[in-house]
Amino acid sequence: MKKLICAQFCNSLSVNQMRNGYGISTAYTNLDGDAVGFYAIGPDLDGQYRLIDGGSVVPMLESMGATLDAQTRRSLFEGLLSEYGATFDEVNMEIVRAGIAEDDLPKAALSFLALMLRVQDLAYLTIERVESSFREDVIQALRDEIGDRAVIREGEPVSDQLSEEIPDLVIEAKGREPVALFIVTSATKLYQAIQLHMFAHLEAHIPLKVTAMLENETSTTQALRQKADNRLDAVPRYAKAERDAVKRIVREAVGYDAIH
Repeated sequence: MKKLICAQFCNSLSVNQMRNGYGISTAYTNLDGDAVGFYAIGPDLDGQYRLIDGGSVVPMLESMGATLDAQTRRSLFEGLLSEYGATFDEVNMEIVRAGIAEDDLPKAALSFLALMLRVQDLAYLTIERVESSFREDVIQALRDEIGDRAVIREGEPVSDQLSEEIPDLVIEAKGREPVALFIVTSATKLYQAIQLHMFAHLEAHIPLKVTAMLENETSTTQALRQKADNRLDAVPRYAKAERDAVKRIVREAVGYDAIH
C-alpha cells in the first residue's frame, strides 16, 4: 500500500528545472481550479535555496474578497507564516521561505506545500467568522469614536413601528435624528437597509437616517451599490479607509461639529 500511495503521489508531481532553480507542480488544486505550484530558487552563493509561491495565493484570496485587511484574518495568516518559518513579501505579494540547504529542500518543499494549502483555507473561514470580524471591528471603532455623545443600541429595531428590518446598530444622539447602520457583507443586508429607508420615509413617516457600511467594493453587485448610494444617507467602504469610513457614520450620528 505504501508503494502504491508513493507512486500515485510521485506520478502527480512535476519538477521542472529552470535557469535559476526549479518549478514544482503538484496534484493539489487552488481554489480557482489550477494546480498548486511553487518555485525553488537557487542555489545562491551560500548554496541555499528559497521557496516562493510566485505571488499566486494571496492575490487569489483577495480577488475572492478574503483580504488581509481584517485584523482576525491577518493574524491567522501571520500565525501560519510563523509556524512554517515563512514570510510575506508585501511588494511582490509572495509567500517566501528562505535559507534552505539543498539536502533539506525535499522536506522543506512538502512543508511549503502544506503552508500554501493552509493559507488557502483562510478563504474557507466560515462566512460567519469573516462577517463577525468585520462587524466587531466596525462596532468597536464606532463606540470608541462616539464615546458618550450618543446611545448605541445593537441588534434592536429602530422602533416598534419599524420592526420589519433590524439594523446592526441604532445610534441616537440628543437633538438629532437616529441613525440606523447595516454592516454589509452580502446583498441581503444592503436590501434590508434600502427597505428600512423606504418604510421609514414612505410609510411610517418617521425621521431616520439609514446608513450602510460595506466591507469593500465586492460585497455586493455594482448595480445594488449604486442603488444604495442614491437612496441611503451614507454608504462608506471600510477596506483600506477604515477611519474615514467610521467618521462618515459618526458625522451622520453626531454632526460635523462633534467630530474629533
